[in-house]
Amino acid sequence: MRDTVLPKKDMIEIIGWVGGVLMPTSALPQVYKTFVTKSAEDLSILFLVWWFVGEALLLVYIIKRAPSKPLIFNYVFSGMMCASLIGMWVIYR
Repeated sequence: MRDTVLPKKDMIEIIGWVGGVLMPTSALPQVYKTFVTKSAEDLSILFLVWWFVGEALLLVYIIKRAPSKPLIFNYVFSGMMCASLIGMWVIYR
């Protein structure tokens, strides 16, 4: 009987992609709620700007030091979620 376990490298890649998708999509409920309610009253602009700058700096670091598709996806998507919340904060407040 042949062992059907994925090679360690493949399993690590899958774990990276799952984490790379879960982390940035965790912002989707807040983006959706803010869009539907047209209210950004409870959003802290300091938090959003701090978050966005952190995502941008880490993205540069990842690209320059340790290119990884799951991490690049994570930081790009998180930056988009954050930017959309900043945009809605500006529009709806």
